[in-house]
Amino acid sequence: MYHLTNWSTALDPRASPYTPPEARDTVLRGNVWHHPSYKQGDYITTSGIKSVEGRRVVTRSGSIYWLLDPDPKFVEYLDMIGFDFDPESPIRAIRATGLTVNDL
Repeated sequence: MYHLTNWSTALDPRASPYTPPEARDTVLRGNVWHHPSYKQGDYITTSGIKSVEGRRVVTRSGSIYWLLDPDPKFVEYLDMIGFDFDPESPIRAIRATGLTVNDL
C-alpha cells in the first residue's frame, strides 16, 4: 500500500479535451511514499478512483493508496464552499457532496 500526502481530488487531466467533465475519472494528486516507481515524496496524479473504504483508495490501475494529510488549500476550498471534511472518510464525504463525478 502506498501513502499519499498533501493530496486533493481532481478530474483526470489526461482525458481528451473533448471528453465532457461528467465522463472524466476522478483522480488523486499528491506526494507519494513507498511506491516502487517513484522517489519518496514525488508529486503524482493517480489513475481514476475505482473504490474507496475510509482512507483506503483503490485506483483503476490496481494501486492501493492510504490517504494521509490532505492539501491544506483543498481543505480550505471545501470549507469555503460549505462542505465538511471528514479525515476518516475523506472521499466519501466529498462524493456525498457531489464534488466528484463518478459513482465510486
